[in-house]
Amino acid sequence: MLLLLHLFLLFLLVILGFYIFVADPRSRANQTFAAFISFLALWTTKDLIFWNFHDKFFVWDHWASASFIIALLMQCALVVFAWVFPENARTPRRKAAILFAPG
Repeated sequence: MLLLLHLFLLFLLVILGFYIFVADPRSRANQTFAAFISFLALWTTKDLIFWNFHDKFFVWDHWASASFIIALLMQCALVVFAWVFPENARTPRRKAAILFAPG
């Protein structure tokens, strides 16, 4: 049952991301929202593999690292989307560099 739910959600995410991106591919808001949906679909795929195809020989450290990296990328895409969405403005480079700087 969990496998079917994951596959259904993955299908919905791919359809939503494709629909939004194809509506206006040059719009920054559509591009960043499609990027956010892509990372969410990647997260769902990772969960699908993690929860439904359990194997005792997997190295779970890599799955935890993948979870944190995908979550970080999702947050970055959502922040950029929040900057550009209402008026399709440019991303403020200085603010983005400060916000996304490591450390």
